[in-house]
Amino acid sequence: AAAAAAVAAAAAAARVRVSLRCAPPMPSLPMVIPERGQSERDLAQRLNVPTVVVARLSGSVTLLDGGGRKVEIGLGIKSRRQRLVAVGWCRLRPSAGGSDEVWEYLGLAERTLREYQAEFPSVFAMLLCKPRADAYSLADAFPAPEAEAGWGPTAGILLPPKGGAAAGDEGGEDPAGPAARLRALKAWLEGTGSRDAPLVPADMLRLSPTSVQRAEAELRAMAAAAAAPAQAAAAPLVVELPATQLLCPTEPRVSVAGVTAAHAPGEAVLYVRGSGPVPFGERGIVLATQGARCEVIFEHEGFCSFGHFSRLETSRAAVVPAAALLNLSRPPRSKAADAPPDAAAALFGGGSDSFAAFAKGTNPYAVLSQAPAE
Repeated sequence: AAAAAAVAAAAAAARVRVSLRCAPPMPSLPMVIPERGQSERDLAQRLNVPTVVVARLSGSVTLLDGGGRKVEIGLGIKSRRQRLVAVGWCRLRPSAGGSDEVWEYLGLAERTLREYQAEFPSVFAMLLCKPRADAYSLADAFPAPEAEAGWGPTAGILLPPKGGAAAGDEGGEDPAGPAARLRALKAWLEGTGSRDAPLVPADMLRLSPTSVQRAEAELRAMAAAAAAPAQAAAAPLVVELPATQLLCPTEPRVSVAGVTAAHAPGEAVLYVRGSGPVPFGERGIVLATQGARCEVIFEHEGFCSFGHFSRLETSRAAVVPAAALLNLSRPPRSKAADAPPDAAAALFGGGSDSFAAFAKGTNPYAVLSQAPAE
């Protein structure tokens, strides 16, 4: 009996009573249905052009203007050499066999290329004739309309004057000439929005810009509500826990081991390191994941940046190791594939390459994700 009492006393001494301050739940982002992409080959078939034309126009095409200056006339939505993709336009995915990678394009990219083909067909004809050239001249992109002037005695009358002005103009520039067409092409490219799309690493999973704005608005509203004077203070929650389950972050190198390091964009996390860009216990939402690091937007502002891969209006984002985060959206030691259907499915920083490839294809918050219309 004495031994049993001693064991009970030791067990009681090993447990502590903790008073917890109840915090409001983290906001959950709406489920995003990924838009289906199509491969570079399929898109080329739909446009009735060779694959190399789609590959060139979606990347970089250099044109030399009348003064010899370089002008970029490609959409610039991907960089094959640097492995960068434009958010909302295209992505790099593993092939069906898993041994290779293929470029996939969204409907936005297809619509833009179709409009490009309709507005400036001579650029497509130029790439059909010389698809591998490093640079093209203005005459290659916008050839003179000799072919439309006919032949015989009337051909010289129908052609524009040698000075570049149209018939009937007095010294003015031909509105249908190469220089005017180049200005129209540059203005059209600026209006497509492809030049403003952020380029991110191809192996990165991230929220769409609209989802990032929504997450920031939700956290700003939470912070404003917490700063407002409360009507009635909520009673603290008192629990009894084993002392071994408590962590006191008194040392800079204190960290938690044995928890999952696989976080998906859109999931709620808790920072559990005693040092770093944010205080211990700060909550946030994962904005992007790449390798073993995550970009997180945190609940409070003032000690972070305005975002690295995501642009925010407030300084509440930081890039931190995935191992320094405790996932609040899934139980410990669980994988993203075990999460409920409304959770993002992705695995980076652990697991096999095949599972990571599967996660790229099934993650609803991937680069192709588009936020639902308001």
